[in-house]
Amino acid sequence: MRSHGRFATRTQMAVLSARDQGCTFPDCDAPAEWCEAHHILAYSRGGKTEIDNLTLVCPFHHRWFERTGWESLFLRGFPAWRPPQAIDPRQRPVFHSRFRVALLGLPPELPLGA
Repeated sequence: MRSHGRFATRTQMAVLSARDQGCTFPDCDAPAEWCEAHHILAYSRGGKTEIDNLTLVCPFHHRWFERTGWESLFLRGFPAWRPPQAIDPRQRPVFHSRFRVALLGLPPELPLGA
């Protein structure tokens, strides 16, 4: 799913809302309806306006992350964030907690009494 311009289409925003469920910056709780589409590889650097290059970010994190040295990336099918070396010298990617169950391969609900 791709837009020919810089801005995400309504359909793309609906898909991002379903996938991301809100701001994807680690543990931000801003809901999807407050968020903006962010290009993981910047549009100005050739990044396409397509689902695998977009993620939802709240207005605060959308303006804050670059000034503080964070980088966004798409990893294992999910948006992730790479912290600056001052926070993590190894710069290990961090996912929002809502993606951790899927990343660990756990069922959405654990069986009770098994």
